[in-house]
Amino acid sequence: MAEEQFTALLPISFEEQDIKAHLAHVGRQHMRLNKLFLGVSTLALLLMLGLSVGPASAAVPGQVSSSGVGNGVDSPDRPVRIMGRVDQVGERGLLLTTRHGPIRVLVGDNTTIMVNSDGECVEGTLEDIEIGRPALVAGVTTAERGVILARGIRQCRAPGGSTDN
Repeated sequence: MAEEQFTALLPISFEEQDIKAHLAHVGRQHMRLNKLFLGVSTLALLLMLGLSVGPASAAVPGQVSSSGVGNGVDSPDRPVRIMGRVDQVGERGLLLTTRHGPIRVLVGDNTTIMVNSDGECVEGTLEDIEIGRPALVAGVTTAERGVILARGIRQCRAPGGSTDN
């Protein structure tokens, strides 16, 4: 009698086949959610690793990464070499455009500047630097982001015919 009352309360009857189909459907949904969660977790992990490594690992040897030019993370006075196009020349230095953005290059009394003169690489001055041409700068980072104190600037072919610009 109690069984009849219970089945009368159910609006529909479940057969064993319906229950198995429902359980299989729930299992497939659960598996899809697990795959989705795994994919999202993997993507988040890769994104975090990419942000923590940053562009410094992508820098070409002999070039400065965007994080390596005195941004406060790296200590000042770190030796660097960077190649870029000269965009401006001023009294105290020049402005280079690099693949990492603009870099201000400060020139001091001990900075050696090598320029092209009659096909020869000779010592010159800031006034001899040509705007729009590439230049190779060797120096050290400063505490200010995007600023290098130059020890040497070369805007000419190196001896032996190899080109640095």
